[in-house]
Amino acid sequence: MKRLRGESTLPWLCIGDFNEILRPEEQFGPNERDSSQIEAFREAVDICGLADLGYRGLDWTWEKKVAGGHFCRVRLDRALGSADWSILFPFATVEHLTAAKSDHCPILLEMELVDASVRAKQKQFWYECMWERDPRFGDVVMEAWNSTGKAKQSRHFLKSWPL
Repeated sequence: MKRLRGESTLPWLCIGDFNEILRPEEQFGPNERDSSQIEAFREAVDICGLADLGYRGLDWTWEKKVAGGHFCRVRLDRALGSADWSILFPFATVEHLTAAKSDHCPILLEMELVDASVRAKQKQFWYECMWERDPRFGDVVMEAWNSTGKAKQSRHFLKSWPL
């Protein structure tokens, strides 16, 4: 990662299995990780100017049953983005999904251009095919399109519309 960082000044995102954690709290259960490995990974992330994008869902992305019947659960998979990337995608979210046949959970990155709470408040348009049977349909569409400056398009559309 350090070598790649020096090759470009573009915004960047790294996502996947890093096979290491940034903090000891990202491991649950036995088999503690070596603190020098954790520190080396954190240093590489810092040098590259990356930041963890956070997540929703389970606190771990890898799980294995170990001796004694205990589980070792670790957050190995993550998304890291540069500040420039985060500015381009301020509403990006990462979600830890569940996997049926793997010891790794898939992670989903959604790169929204608007805040989901704002989008949810916007009025959603619903279209019903039965409206086309109403004899006033063409007039209503023509009036709506004329009011938005699309008169030429609406006339062409309505001439070819099979009412």
